Amino acid sequence: MIDIFDNTLMEDTREQLYMFCTTTDYQIGWSDNSTFETRQYPCLHHTLSAKEWKETNFIESIINTDLVNALDGLIFDTATINLSFPSSIQFPHTHGGSTVLVYDINPDWRNEYYGETIFYDDAMQEATKSVLYKPNRSILFDGTTPHSIRPASHIAPQYRFTLGIFFKQPNFIEEAKNIT
Repeated sequence: MIDIFDNTLMEDTREQLYMFCTTTDYQIGWSDNSTFETRQYPCLHHTLSAKEWKETNFIESIINTDLVNALDGLIFDTATINLSFPSSIQFPHTHGGSTVLVYDINPDWRNEYYGETIFYDDAMQEATKSVLYKPNRSILFDGTTPHSIRPASHIAPQYRFTLGIFFKQPNFIEEAKNIT
C-alpha cells in the first residue's frame, strides 16, 4: 500500500507548520538502518512533544477527505520532522509495524529540486515506485515497505522538511481487556 494524497492541509496550518520547522531545534538522529558503515551519515530530526503535536492541529486541519477516511481507525503514536539538505545521504529503511504518513512541508518546490520519496522491493535492491516531493502532499504507506529519499539537487532550497507521522493499528485484544 502506497497511497498519495494532494491538498492535505488548510493553508494556515501549512504556514504554521513550516514556520515551526524553520525555528525549532533539531537533533542529530538515528541512521537510516542498522549497518555500521551508514552511521557516519545520521539524519537530522525533531520529534514532536505531545504538546507540539497537539498545537499543530494536523489531523483536525486535513481537508482531503480521502486521507481522512484512510486514517480512520488508526491510532497516533509519534511524529517527527525530518530535515535534509542537498548533500544529505539517505539509505533505504523501514519503520516496522507502523502505518506511516509522510507530509511534504516546504511551501515551494520544483521537480528539478529532486527530493522524491523512493520505495524499494523487500530486498532493498530495486526501486519499485518514486513519488515526487510536492508541497502539501502526503504519502500513506505500510512501515514495513523499504523507502528512502533522493537527496535534493544543488539548486534546491537549503532545507527539505517532511513530517513523518507514525500510527499504530488498533489492538482489539488489548482494548477488550480494558473494558470494565
